[in-house]
Amino acid sequence: TLESLCKHFGADMFTPWRDLPAKFKAVVLHGTKEKVKFTYEDGLRQFATTKAFEGVIPNLSRRWRETDSSWVREDLARFQSAQPCETCHGKRLKPEALAVKVAGQDISEAGERSIRAANDWFEQIEDELTDKELEIARRILKEIRDRLKFLVDVGLDYLTLSRASGTLSGGESQRIRLASQIGSGLTGVLYVLDEPSIGLHQRDNERLLRTLTHLRDIGNTVLVVEHDEDAIRMADHIIDIGPGAGVHGGTVVAQGPIHAILESEQSLTGAYLSGKRRIEVPVKRRSPDTARQLVVTGCCGNNLQDVTLELPIGLLTCVTGVSGSGKSTLLKLFASEQEPDGGRITRVKGSRLGYLPQDIALEGGRGLLEFVTSSVPGREALEEELAGAESSLAEAQAAVEAGDEARTEELMQVGERLAVLHEQLAHHEQFFSEHEAMTILAGLGFKTSDHERDLGEFSGGWKMRAVLAALLFQRPDLLLLDEPTNH
Repeated sequence: TLESLCKHFGADMFTPWRDLPAKFKAVVLHGTKEKVKFTYEDGLRQFATTKAFEGVIPNLSRRWRETDSSWVREDLARFQSAQPCETCHGKRLKPEALAVKVAGQDISEAGERSIRAANDWFEQIEDELTDKELEIARRILKEIRDRLKFLVDVGLDYLTLSRASGTLSGGESQRIRLASQIGSGLTGVLYVLDEPSIGLHQRDNERLLRTLTHLRDIGNTVLVVEHDEDAIRMADHIIDIGPGAGVHGGTVVAQGPIHAILESEQSLTGAYLSGKRRIEVPVKRRSPDTARQLVVTGCCGNNLQDVTLELPIGLLTCVTGVSGSGKSTLLKLFASEQEPDGGRITRVKGSRLGYLPQDIALEGGRGLLEFVTSSVPGREALEEELAGAESSLAEAQAAVEAGDEARTEELMQVGERLAVLHEQLAHHEQFFSEHEAMTILAGLGFKTSDHERDLGEFSGGWKMRAVLAALLFQRPDLLLLDEPTNH
């Protein structure tokens, strides 16, 4: 495509992008209505077509709008980035609003602080206010301090007030809602929480549990779905549902205080809590090969501060640390293949990467097996090219039938190209066979009867396994999992 564009507009393929004419750059990025002859080769045959060039940016935008595949969206996200506004520099306010300052700072500067730092700043701000200002601000300051304290109490003190809500994990969003409920001071309320400890380090878990017991102590009922051992042991009453998952679950196998669960013969949860069953620690571990590793240098983003990291290849590597330390940001940098701010990433050339994010959003409408097999990399590009070639074939055939014999050769070329594409698609489907997908699903605990079930019918944990199955079906060399045990 680029060679044809260069030939048509008189540009040199080997000229660096920065030295190309502005007009040609605009054509590549935004397309042109002018008809261009494109010639394609696959090593055996040659195929030519004449059409307008869509442009890189319109092509990416169209594919983003039209696709239903989360994998395609994840891939296209590599070419997107957020940039601060040149006028307000990302503060999102007019100069008039930013001119209003308290203790020498505008609202945007105050919002750049972490919740803990903002809490400390608002505690000391009274010393910098006059008596008249303090009289005006006293009640406002009290409300702000109370809300910041609630956020600190649920373990969110590391977040900045300006953090975009879309970058928060499911657990963080849930804890923010929890903090707002605490601030309301209501009693006699039933609170239902679905795994609020997601993403929390054990250091921060204690503060969350104190918040939940506080809600109970002031006269509320708190119902929590949890796998966390501390939360289970702290509960006044435990309901254990099982004994298995899917069609093998759905019954109450034990309930009561902690000792009733520990003593139950039917409770798998009780068996692990009592120590009767456990996950064995490997006796022998693999040693890293220093010659094969991924390297990230000078990595900055969210909470990361100039991180340099060497990640060994061929090992099971665990990235750990307290909540908000930058673990997920680090994985996203590897997964998106975007260069960190001021940094550099070195990878193994040609490696296939699979990424399982912390929060997944799978909608219904597709069966499990269809979802896994449709996730194969490169398939959508083949199908897009096939659709384009079929359209060109119909157009050329209609022209020939109308008496335009000049397009007979084009008709033959398009037909040959279609045959090649069909052959490539058949090879693709053979390489990524449905049988292999079934084997992967079985290894993750799915039954044959699950293959045709709609994705919307599965729980969060089984949806996570479905996404993992789709990743494994792609045969990645590097698999990045962001808290896969959350669900």
